Amino acid sequence: MNRPFFLYDCDTFTRSYYHQRYGAVFNQVPVELGERKVEVRREIPSYNGFGSPQDSKQNCLSLIPQPPKKDVMKMLENDLKILRYAAVMESRHPEDKNRKFIISYSLAKDEMQIYEPHQRKRWNH
Repeated sequence: MNRPFFLYDCDTFTRSYYHQRYGAVFNQVPVELGERKVEVRREIPSYNGFGSPQDSKQNCLSLIPQPPKKDVMKMLENDLKILRYAAVMESRHPEDKNRKFIISYSLAKDEMQIYEPHQRKRWNH
């Protein structure tokens, strides 16, 4: 390997091996290791799109991630309460002019869904 290294102490087997093999004599060298405090700054990375943002954050906080805590009272009070809105796309492209969407917001889970219902194509002859 031809790499120098500093051996400051070893056991008797290693000491006798080096003496028999290389003729080296080792004396224990006292090495004082000071306390090193390394301050680790933990940063939670930005959301990567997999799972929910709460799941991603929980994966960074624990080696064995726990599911995020749910607000059970909010879920019970708002179960099956969904706000629905009709929307149209505002676009400069003429093919997007008649596209319609349904935006649903679940009050129990704080989740939003955007859905584009199927529309029959109209052919202009």
